[in-house]
Amino acid sequence: MYSLVLQHEESLKNQERFDAQYSIAKKEFDDYTKEKLASELLTVIRDIDARLDNVRNAKVSPPEAQHAMTVAHMVAEGNRVRNALDQSDSYIEFIKVARESGTIVEAIVRDLESLVFQMRDVLGQFSSYRGTAQAPLIVYYANKTYPLITVLEDVGAVDHTSREFFAKVSDRHH
Repeated sequence: MYSLVLQHEESLKNQERFDAQYSIAKKEFDDYTKEKLASELLTVIRDIDARLDNVRNAKVSPPEAQHAMTVAHMVAEGNRVRNALDQSDSYIEFIKVARESGTIVEAIVRDLESLVFQMRDVLGQFSSYRGTAQAPLIVYYANKTYPLITVLEDVGAVDHTSREFFAKVSDRHH
């Protein structure tokens, strides 16, 4: 009888060890799965950012222009105009052409719009998934994308919710 009691006690101890090992293994697997997903989301964010850089560098000036203007120039000009409440003939012309269906500038701005929406979606997923663990990374990409919103708003491609999203991302992670 004594041997049965000892075997039962040993069995309980083994079960406790097994439960502890299972718990550790499950946590490690869950952590690995989270890291893998975070890595994949980061890869997507970097790809979108690289494609946004290509769009920023796209030339949008007319062929007869003395100086080549890029989307990045127009983004800077749009933000300057908005912040200083100033006028800019080149920016007004850019917005006008960007609204004309079938123009090269319209196609570039449409691509910009698509990429900004993709970035918004993926940053939202990454942010909700990782919380504050990757805050500097999320803030960096949100801040890099945020200035593009002015052009998209002026063209009529986005509403206020996009600006609000990028403006709030930084605040959530500080």
